[in-house]
Amino acid sequence: MREDPTPLATIHFSFDVDLKHNPFTGRTLEEFLVLVEDEIFDSVQELRPEIIDVYNMNTSIIEND
Repeated sequence: MREDPTPLATIHFSFDVDLKHNPFTGRTLEEFLVLVEDEIFDSVQELRPEIIDVYNMNTSIIEND
């Protein structure tokens, strides 16, 4: 018996995150961004078993002095 294919949907989210960054931790802001991006990616994939992939993460840094 053949199973019907499960339809896929792409959902686009856009949000800003304000984070505290301590430059004395030995990480540049760009390195910190990569770390946070990886953690967000992992968290989203753990959120729901239906999530197959997370891609096209467009990140940028805006320094607020």
